[in-house]
Amino acid sequence: MIRFLSSTILVILISGMFVQNVSAQTVDELAAKYVNLPQVQKLMNDMFSPEAMALQFGTNLPPTVKLADDKLLKIGTAMSTEMEKLRPRLKDVMIEGSAKTFNKEELDALIEFYNSEHGASVMAKMPSFFRNFMANMAPEINGIMQNILPQITKIIQEK
Repeated sequence: MIRFLSSTILVILISGMFVQNVSAQTVDELAAKYVNLPQVQKLMNDMFSPEAMALQFGTNLPPTVKLADDKLLKIGTAMSTEMEKLRPRLKDVMIEGSAKTFNKEELDALIEFYNSEHGASVMAKMPSFFRNFMANMAPEINGIMQNILPQITKIIQEK
């Protein structure tokens, strides 16, 4: 019985030290943990994919310019290759930004959420959500930009 109690106390003490170590993580460490979550990294993979880059490029073309899908994919592949070079810097900026923006409790909550079944599902659906959003809104956004381009040009040229 004494051996059981001392083993139990030892487990409780070790567990307590583990909890203290987890909660003793700095905001920078938690930000890095958040940014390096597999779900966040997958979102970055999806953002930099040739298909996503092609879609982004295609939605930013003026309405009068039409490119064949194979050409868009070639452009997307070239853009993806170049954007991947930014990935280490992007991660650093995301970690720094997360550490400056969120406190420990918020980072813990983000980590917990994205490690949950629902959080992982939400993150997996984000690329599709953004593709659909851009597919629906890009023509309107481009139209507005074309309408205000003369005003923007005039503002830039003002002395």
